[in-house]
Amino acid sequence: MRQITFGIYHDANPVFSKDGKTILFDSDRNGRRQLFSIGIADSIPQLVVSDTNELFMPAWHPNGETIFGVKKESDSWLPYESKDSRGFRTLAKRKVQMQHPDFNTSGNLLAFGGKTANDKNWKLMTYDFRYDNLNEVVKVSEDISFPRWSPKGLYLSFHRQKEN
Repeated sequence: MRQITFGIYHDANPVFSKDGKTILFDSDRNGRRQLFSIGIADSIPQLVVSDTNELFMPAWHPNGETIFGVKKESDSWLPYESKDSRGFRTLAKRKVQMQHPDFNTSGNLLAFGGKTANDKNWKLMTYDFRYDNLNEVVKVSEDISFPRWSPKGLYLSFHRQKEN
């Protein structure tokens, strides 16, 4: 094990590319959280895309080319997607905030912690890109975060935060 980023920066939410050669992460090294990448044999992170708002919580699409992240606009966390470094596009067809996105193995389903304006807590949600369906997966009264698909994409694990 070795450290690959250095400095007084807040580097967070690392995810490996499909081939395992690149790590995508968010960092405040430019003054606000943006998405960076670094090769596992490299020592200098590269800015993936810059935005006037914060970008964080990245996820790789299984195609290995598309990057997905979360953009903070005032009090909203909106999904964002990019196939190259020319910029991201907002995927705000639905009025739902998101955190901790994770694609299934086929790339057609995205699991995330989701919250609408009427919700008190973060819920486990999925978005189906093929059919434009947004679904609440489980109904609980606690905050849900960090959903992760099983290797074959059949199951979801998640963190459930109980209130005191």
